[in-house]
Order: sequence, then C-alpha cells, then structure tokens
Amino acid sequence: MLFDLDQRTAALGVGEFSEFAIGPRDAGGGPQGIWRAQLGTHWHRQLRERTAGENTAATFEVVIEGRVVHRGWVLSLAGRIDQLIPEAGIRILREIKTVTRPLPVPEAELRAAYPAYFVQLATYLALLRLAPGPALRAELLFVEAGSGLSQTVALTPADDLLFQARLEAVAEFLHARLRARERLRALDFRSEEHTSELQSLRHLVCRLLLEKK
Repeated sequence: MLFDLDQRTAALGVGEFSEFAIGPRDAGGGPQGIWRAQLGTHWHRQLRERTAGENTAATFEVVIEGRVVHRGWVLSLAGRIDQLIPEAGIRILREIKTVTRPLPVPEAELRAAYPAYFVQLATYLALLRLAPGPALRAELLFVEAGSGLSQTVALTPADDLLFQARLEAVAEFLHARLRARERLRALDFRSEEHTSELQSLRHLVCRLLLEKK
C-alpha cells in the first residue's frame, strides 16, 4: 500500500485490499504453493478457452479500477478480473479460484475458508458500479486443483458488507498512522521546548556566577 497522510490518499491492488490485515501474516508458498499455482494456470487456460467458445464477446484479465471515498480517505483500487462475460442486458464478473479441497462442498464452508476471495469479487463489483452501465452479476468459480471439478458461488447483496468492512479496516489503519505521526510530532515539539528551557536555565546560571565574581 502506498499512502499520503497529508493528502489523505492511499493506493493498493484489489488483491492486497481483499487480504488486508494488521499484524504478521502467513507468507504461504513453498512446494505445495508452486504446485497449486501451476495447476491454477492450467485450469484458468482451460476455462478461458471454454468460455471463449461459448461467448465470443467475453473478455479476459480485464483491468478494473476506481476511487472510493471512505471516512475522509480517498482509496485508489485496481486489479484484474478473470472473465467479463456480456449476456442479454447483463454483464457477468467471474473470478476463478483453484483450491486443494475436494468439491463440491456446502457454500458456507467455502465462505468460511476463503473470505478474501469474496471480498475481492465484491470489490470488483463495487468498482464497476461506480460508473453507469448494464446490470452486473458476480460469481466465484472454485476449481478443485487435482481433478478440475468446479463449483460456482454467486455473490449476493449481503456480500457488499464484506467490501465495506475492508474499507473500514483500511481507513482505521490510516487513521492510526495519522494519530501516531501527530503524537510523534507533539513529542518532538515538547523535546524542543525542554531543550530550550535547559538552555535558558544554563544561561541564567552562568550569568549569576559571573555576577558573583
């Protein structure tokens, strides 16, 4: 995240925004992460070819960006949606996520296990809604890495609350940084005042000593 406390602005990617948290985080990765990423690329390619065959107007890796104002902060968000599919009077936002767990599973389990994925898609939806356009629908397409089995979960109006909650978390972080800077400046000012007082006292003692002589 890049931020300017004086201008009250911040810029971050949608992926970073969706996973935003204060404190240490698990870096992940390792051999399993590499294996999953490779399979993810494979299934993304397969699903892209399938979607392109079904709808020639579909576009892929579409840049979505916009600015959102929240609690006095201007947040610039940008990312890429996997698939944007126009249909009769509606555009479908589809984000593909490869997972290692067997599918299908109850939707509640996917929501509990991968909350950041839902925040990410809700953010894309919110950014597109900043400008007038056709109706929008958003869905997460989960793909089982080992088999290619898939399960679709549609976003609901309630998922906008996830986006709003992440906005609140980022704004609170920025407010905390601003408060910390103000406290530091106040300490510096008091330190300068204290130094000035010591210097004045020193001058007074020296003058008194000179007068005694």
